[in-house]
Amino acid sequence: MNKEQIIDFLLENASANIKYRVKRDILQEPIDSIEMQNLQEQILELPKIKKTFATQKENGFLGNELHGGYFNGFDTNFSYLLRNGVEISNPNLQRAKQALLNWKYNEDDYYFPGGKAMDEHGPGGIKAMIADMMLNFKCDENTPHIQEYIEISLNNFKGALNHNNINDFTKECTYKGRKVRYYIKGAAFPSAFHLNILNKTTSWRTTENVRMFEKSYKHCEKIINEAMPDGGTIFVNCGHLVGPFNINWKEHQRKEVISINEFIDNPIDFAWWMRSLPGKRIVDRALTDWIFKDDVLSATPEIYLKKYTFLWAIEPSWRKQKSKLCDLYFPAIINLHNVELV
Repeated sequence: MNKEQIIDFLLENASANIKYRVKRDILQEPIDSIEMQNLQEQILELPKIKKTFATQKENGFLGNELHGGYFNGFDTNFSYLLRNGVEISNPNLQRAKQALLNWKYNEDDYYFPGGKAMDEHGPGGIKAMIADMMLNFKCDENTPHIQEYIEISLNNFKGALNHNNINDFTKECTYKGRKVRYYIKGAAFPSAFHLNILNKTTSWRTTENVRMFEKSYKHCEKIINEAMPDGGTIFVNCGHLVGPFNINWKEHQRKEVISINEFIDNPIDFAWWMRSLPGKRIVDRALTDWIFKDDVLSATPEIYLKKYTFLWAIEPSWRKQKSKLCDLYFPAIINLHNVELV
């Protein structure tokens, strides 16, 4: 199998959501074509898509909490719909967008204490999450809330250049019998939200800022990899520890793996690696050696597949081997396409 053969396989065997994404994101098929409109209608009839929209409240809110699991958290429901190819122009997603813009702090929200603490600490929790989702809703990046978090994101990357090691911005403590780290209040260090927000915006990209960002990213990566070579979580201490809020540096390190079987001791890492592929701009040996095999399924341990289908798969059913293959091929082929665009 090569890239073109995988695309042909997906177009022939995948469900409507994957076919739509391949045609839109790789083959650049106009979304207003009759074929694409028909596929969009089929996507909206998929059982989990209908179940996700069934969580929508009268005011447009998707689920019960801003941050939570499938069919409960607004952020997860929104991400799932986008991943399946539901267009932002969908009337129900437009209602959801308005609900997000009207959202107010809710102390009954399970994640309220942690998110509020992150906002107060400086890196940004609930408010940063909202800014990130606003960008996914295609809100104008000159919107004041987004501009505020572009500035906060830049300041955290800039401030991180003042740190020499992990002790400059975190402290160690014992939590539930194990040693963990948490951020020092007010210390600058980029979170995943800061990285996402800067990746999705352009207004900040002066020559000076881009150079600072690139220098800081490498500096932060060096500090984390020296202090936490096997990865790990940095928490926030707000009466109890909450997290993770750091960039998943362990996931970034996965660009160094040279065999898919290196995930054997931590199969959930395989699922997170697969999840991250569409947004990555790298092709490593682990990906190409594995995905182009004729026996991809037999080369993938069953425990990997179980973790992946739980976290990230979008085929409606895995009863057929071809459906499993479609779900494995899809993120890989998006990654390979993205790399060619660089």
